[in-house]
Formats: sequence, C-alpha cells, structure tokens
Amino acid sequence: MPSDSPARMTYSESGGSRFLRSATVRATGLFAGVLILVMVALLVGRPMSPERAKELCVINVTLPAPFRLLLNCDVTEFLRMAHEPSTLLEPENSRQSRPAFILAGVAAGLLFTPVAMLLQPLVPTDPGPTWRKVDKVRFGLQAYLPVYLGYLALNVGALLGAFVLACRSARLPATMQDYGLVVFACIGTLMVSNDVVKAFVWSPHTQMFNILFPVGGLWMILRNRVLGPSELLLASAAIGVGMLAYGAAGMLLVCLWAGQAWALHKAGRPPLTRRLLALAAVSLVLCAIPPVAWYLFVKFSIGSFELIETRKYNQIVWIAQAAREGFGTLASAVARKTWFFTSQMLRQALPVLFALAAITAWVLGQSRTKRAWLQEMREPAAAAVGVCALFVAFYTFIGYQDERLAYAGVGPLIVLACIAVRRAEPHLDGGWPRAAAWAAGGFAAACAAFTVLKDGPYS
Repeated sequence: MPSDSPARMTYSESGGSRFLRSATVRATGLFAGVLILVMVALLVGRPMSPERAKELCVINVTLPAPFRLLLNCDVTEFLRMAHEPSTLLEPENSRQSRPAFILAGVAAGLLFTPVAMLLQPLVPTDPGPTWRKVDKVRFGLQAYLPVYLGYLALNVGALLGAFVLACRSARLPATMQDYGLVVFACIGTLMVSNDVVKAFVWSPHTQMFNILFPVGGLWMILRNRVLGPSELLLASAAIGVGMLAYGAAGMLLVCLWAGQAWALHKAGRPPLTRRLLALAAVSLVLCAIPPVAWYLFVKFSIGSFELIETRKYNQIVWIAQAAREGFGTLASAVARKTWFFTSQMLRQALPVLFALAAITAWVLGQSRTKRAWLQEMREPAAAAVGVCALFVAFYTFIGYQDERLAYAGVGPLIVLACIAVRRAEPHLDGGWPRAAAWAAGGFAAACAAFTVLKDGPYS
C-alpha cells in the first residue's frame, strides 16, 4: 500500500499540471485578468454630483480618493429584497416577476456573509452627497453588504460563464499555440469592454444576462450532440426557472431545439417526426410551468400580481394597442422597433465586426487553404447571425426601446470571432504569429480603455 502513494501523488500532480496548462483555463485566466482590471478602473474617478446622478438614475457612493462607486438606482430594491425575501409577496412590488434572481441573491449572500463580516469595517458609514434618501443609502451600506457581494459574484460569474461557453463553442483543444491563445482571449475580452458591463457590472442587476443568455444560446446550437429526451426535458424545466430571473431566458428554448434539430440532421436522422413534435410540446409545457406556477402562487397568496413591465412600460401590450389603430400603425411600429434594435446592435458591434474583418483579411492573405476555412465558418456564422436575429426579434416583440437591450445581439458575434481565430490556426503556416498577438492585445487594450474613459453610459 505505501508503495502506491508516490504513484498516486505523481499522477495527481500531473493531472493538475495538465489542467493548468489547458487552453480553456489559460484563456479564461487572461479574460479574468482583464475583467478585474476593468472593474477596478471603473471605480476611479471624481464623485458624481447629486444633480447629475439623479439625471442618470445613479447612486454615487463616495470612497477614499481617487475612488467612487456608481450604482444603478435599481440596486436598492434588489438588495432590499435579497436581504428580506418575503418582500416578493409585497403587493405591487416591481420585482415580483423575477423571484429566481432575488433568491439567487439570497443564496449568494449567505455564502458571502463571512467575507462581509471581515470587510464591513472598510465600508464607508456615510455615502456622501446623494439625491437618494441618505438614511436609506446609509442603512444599505451597513446591512446589505453580504447580498451585495453575492450579487457582485453573480455578475462576475455570468461573464466568466459566457467566456467559458465561448471556449466550448470554439472547441478549444487541450493545448493551443501561445500566440493563437492570446488572440483568442483578447477577442473574448470584448465581452468586458462594452456599455452593459460599464453601467452594470458593479450593480446588482439582471443586465449581465444579456451577455450570458445569447452566448449560451449559440453554444446550444453549436454543441453538435443529439440530446436524449430526459436531457431535453430537464433543460426545458431549467430554462423555465431561468425565465423567473430574466424573461429573455425563454429564447434559450428556441436555441435548445434548433441545436437538437441541427444535430439530428448532421447525424443523418430526421429532425422532424411525430415523436419529436410531441417531445417539443412537453418541453414547452415544462418551460412554462415555473412562470405560471409562480404567478398563481402570488395571485392566490396576496390577491394580485405586479407586472410593471406591461403596466408601466407597455411591454408586449403595445402590439394590441397598435393593432387597434390599424394594420398600418402596427406595421410602422414593428418596423420602427426592429430598426432601433438592429441599428443599435450593429453600432455596439462595431469593434467585433472590425475584429472579424481583420481576422478574415489575415487568413485570406496568409493561408493557402482559405477556402477550407471559409467553408468551416459557414455553420457557426449562420448560427451566430440566427441567434442575433432571434434576440432582436424578441426585444422587438417586448417593445421597450433601450440601447443596452440591443447588446444581446453582440455576444454571439464575439463568439463567432473567437471561433474564427480557433479555426484559422490550422490553416496558417506556423499558426498565429507574434505580430497578431501584439495587434490583438493592443486592440483589446484600446477597447477596454475607451470603455472605461468615455463619459457614460451609467444606467
């Protein structure tokens, strides 16, 4: 028995070493480093005046110079509800439709309670000048630190999860040439260098889902594996729970079945049969059960259910309102909203579109097998564009026009650029050169610096 111990130890060390050298771990480490740098840089700056903070719906928390913390004004309600989850059953509570996000904050807050106890002495007792009720903000600084740290971990986890899904979509090998890995990771950091992260990464909010869900949807389509009935139904139920955190999770059900149909087609099996249609119907029901069950529970518990999205912001119901005024009015409204989300998505996608153009130009100019690379890129390109169109259509249907929602269409394009880097390496003699790694690093640094230094958005 003792003679076996050294062998086991050597094997364990070898396995750990292989893990640390894996392409996905190394790329994720680079991504995480950029994320940390950007988050710290976003804390640097002058405190915002109460007048401007009120205009931008921002809570300014004064920290020791040269730092300050700018929080979206919605955070106080998210923190209060995670601190006291029974508020989910308050009549007319504006976050009543998102219990899964609140409960995730509760669970994460419990995990971070020991850390919060250590950090509490460092938390300022006075928020400084603020347009919000000073006593309310001061109470939050003292009472909400555990759930704030929990929500912060959820934000970081969503971004790291999106990047890992990008690695899975690109099918990074166990090992990868160093310069190619740097180019891949630098393109992936565009998930950090954007307006959504700038405005919300330090704030408990659902906006990180607009990065995670579209990237997850693309991965579902590109997974290239036929799922069994139990896997499909379990995933459908999980998506239903996800809708209780953020409604856009429902688009993952479309991606789940699109990926299943494509995998069946590639396996030479019919993607449309009576059995599959029946399974899809059951999948849809399972996805709908969590939101419907929660609605009925709240309705029977307190006699009402608050859906501020429709009552205050006319989400979804705008369709019926426009239809009552005639087909022309409805068609005009649909066209206007579709153009808004498409144009805003393309505007925010300019950095990744530039990266895609540069990668394509490099491969076409340097590779002798460029046609093979272009052929390999057809499938992921079609899937990425399809997911972009899906989320543009979803937010058009929702109808609430906000630039940050249009960013949901950008994540799949970032993953597409990462896939382009990965699939180009075998077609380049010697792989990606050092010059490409330096160029990608400079481009990523410029995008990150621009995001941090520009004025806004803050909400």
